[in-house]
Amino acid sequence: MALSEKRREWQREYFAKRRATDPDFKSRQAASRKRYRERLKASGEMKRRKAEEHIRYTYGLAKEEYQAMVERQNGCCAICGDCPDKLVVDHNHGCGTVRGLLCSNCNTGIGMFRDSTSFLLSAIKYLGDRKDHGN
Repeated sequence: MALSEKRREWQREYFAKRRATDPDFKSRQAASRKRYRERLKASGEMKRRKAEEHIRYTYGLAKEEYQAMVERQNGCCAICGDCPDKLVVDHNHGCGTVRGLLCSNCNTGIGMFRDSTSFLLSAIKYLGDRKDHGN
């Protein structure tokens, strides 16, 4: 049994015993957890942790891998080159592989074109054919 498993087992037993013998323990523990969550929320830490969790569980990227991608792209979108505060993970919806980091506008745009290069090429042609109508 690994150390962390032993510790978890000890904690389960300890807290079960405390809850059984101390009637106020459960409410004090709940209040303590609530104060902790409020501190995290106030500091912005909770939002950051949730974002990291989302990236890890959805795309399989550790915080360090995401940061390395940001650094490789110099903090800028792989399509338009803008450098927003936050880059989103672009991935292939068919197989789930991560392609790169984009600003939310470019990521939404690709999604609207259903990740189809033929649709994007048609849009480019459409815009090129109508240069004299605005732009």
